Amino acid sequence: MPTTNRQGTPSRTARRVVALLPTALLFSLLVFFLWRAFSPDGDSNLPLPIFVACVLLGVVCAACTGWQGLRLAESKGEGLTERRLMQRQLVEALHAAPSPERAYHGYLFLHAELGHDPAMQTMLRLAFSREWMPYLRQQLARILRAGQYVEAMAFLDEMAWEWQEGAGPSFLPAVRTLVHHLARPVHQPSPEVLRQVLDGFRSAGIESAEPVLAWLARVQPDPSAVEGVLFREGGAAGRYLLHLWAGRQPDLRPRLRAWESGPSLPARKNGRHAALWPVERGESLVMQRGVERLGLNINPFGPEKAEQDPFLPDLFYRLSPAWEEATARQPAVLVVPPGCGRSAMIWMMRYESCLVGSDLEGAFVVHVPVRACRSSADLVAALRPALVEAWCCSLARDPYGLLGLDEADRQEASALLLDAEGSLPALAARLAAAGLPGSDPDGRFLLDALEAVALIGDEPAPWSSEGDGPANLSAVAALLRDAFTVRDLRRFCQERPAFQPVLLEFPDAGLNDMIYVLLDYCTRHDLCGELLAQLRHHNPRQYEGHRPALEGAARLRFPDAVPHWFLLRPWGTRHTFLLVDLWGEDGGAEKVVLEAFFERWLPCLAANNLLPKLFVAREPAGCPLAPVYVSWDRVALSALLRYRLERAGLVLNGHQRAMDGWIEDVPDAGAVLVRAADGCPARLVRLGNALVRRMAQASPPTREEFWQMISGADNPM
Repeated sequence: MPTTNRQGTPSRTARRVVALLPTALLFSLLVFFLWRAFSPDGDSNLPLPIFVACVLLGVVCAACTGWQGLRLAESKGEGLTERRLMQRQLVEALHAAPSPERAYHGYLFLHAELGHDPAMQTMLRLAFSREWMPYLRQQLARILRAGQYVEAMAFLDEMAWEWQEGAGPSFLPAVRTLVHHLARPVHQPSPEVLRQVLDGFRSAGIESAEPVLAWLARVQPDPSAVEGVLFREGGAAGRYLLHLWAGRQPDLRPRLRAWESGPSLPARKNGRHAALWPVERGESLVMQRGVERLGLNINPFGPEKAEQDPFLPDLFYRLSPAWEEATARQPAVLVVPPGCGRSAMIWMMRYESCLVGSDLEGAFVVHVPVRACRSSADLVAALRPALVEAWCCSLARDPYGLLGLDEADRQEASALLLDAEGSLPALAARLAAAGLPGSDPDGRFLLDALEAVALIGDEPAPWSSEGDGPANLSAVAALLRDAFTVRDLRRFCQERPAFQPVLLEFPDAGLNDMIYVLLDYCTRHDLCGELLAQLRHHNPRQYEGHRPALEGAARLRFPDAVPHWFLLRPWGTRHTFLLVDLWGEDGGAEKVVLEAFFERWLPCLAANNLLPKLFVAREPAGCPLAPVYVSWDRVALSALLRYRLERAGLVLNGHQRAMDGWIEDVPDAGAVLVRAADGCPARLVRLGNALVRRMAQASPPTREEFWQMISGADNPM
């Protein structure tokens, strides 16, 4: 930055005028003395030498005083300019800080020192970054945990512009109301007060849970208000508070279990699972006219690809072959020939995992498309994006699936999602595409919780040469959390000279804040290896229990190892269904997958309730399980056709034929269509779409036209 004098000409002139005032006063006294000495009426009797000496002395004093005044004024101006330049350099240096936390603390210091200067305040506001918001929330949470509600209000007022800029205009009113209720608890508050506290907690973030829980335990709200506000209306934030509160108040656990086992769980009714499919089918006007002429509500056949049909949940025939084996809680190999409903079965298993009372309720379903798999590393590379996509779909339905995990698993799952997407904005866009935008209250609450993990992930964390930073950092935090209490961690650092300086940085808050301060200190001073060595010597049992995660949770040390992140699943799910789609792969890929899932990984998968379901086009060689063949005979296809027509709005009596009266001189057109499909549901859908398209014409198709349609069924429709 240039160091030229930036002060304006008027200010320099004013300083010089002020500096020359003493000189002007001395000259005035000298003129008056001369006038008294040489005026005709003067009565001075001084000798001439003394008079001349006094005049010269006055001139010299006036000149010296003026020169010193000018120098002092210029030095003050230069000092002010240099101070301004230094302040500007400090403000601009915030963006070059080694970590966002240091930049935030520097911002607070400059805000306290320079906030009274309007010009510097403008510069500070231009330098403010939204990524510092987690640290603002953490500082507010520390003040609230200490019960300093007056100081909390002062902090909110002091940083009002920053709160509004980083968290939006609705933040300050909501949090001020929260602080007001925390400071003045009322026994059994009304539902409206409970909603205000919940809104304030949702704005303040997950860090402020402790004082809100203390408030709930103190005021003891009515159970009906708790169920209605926190559970039914509260979304992810309300359920987060409920589960923490139930951990401290055991009598709340039975009611919470009853609410969650009920048929009206809010997260299962939000409709976000519809993001699995496009919004519309995109059918032509001719097809829509044919559906109207047949008196149906929707086209009973629809797109041939199951992933393109948003009406598949209504049209899927759950008595289809192998559905029972596919949804059973045991590994299976399903042989599905082309056109026999492989994609429909996979998409419906993903859909039904979010339905209450379905065969897959409480299951975490992961679709793993395997392409060009030649080794275990290729298989792991396919598992990682598939798991991230399943996590995003699950969180879009219920964000509490991540927030409900214990802290170590939540940190690791968050690090996996952030690492796979590359950044928090990319992950937010992925969640929005899955059906959970950031404008949704649950979406905003989830992103605020992920933001703190994203900041930790941006820090350098050289914990090992083989694992990546964020996952290993969360693993070390989990080890510290299990091995120490607050007092033990202070003693551990006090007894080791390398970690004694961190005692001065420890906050007065709980164990988690102390752990993050210690990890930040070790990262900045290159003491990561020393910390791990001391932890291993101090508590070898705990260290050995955490060794797999410490050695790198996002990479494999050996090709045969099961990735640690692969064993994680959202809160509330009891099983993980791995739908491994090997359709179209050669025998080499099948061999790799079968060996991994049914030999090397099977004991670990079974112990963690991970159930592989392999979908193949033909029976693999050396299959360790008896494969389940998916085949459609005429009875099954007839039942499928009848079911779809009824779901589309066609009223059929008990023995009435499915397509009776559609074709002249063909009394049982449905049976003819089933025979032409020849055991292939995809072929049945193509024939049905062609028939519906023809029914759009004014006159119904003749027998010859119908048979011509049947004979050309192999052509794409």
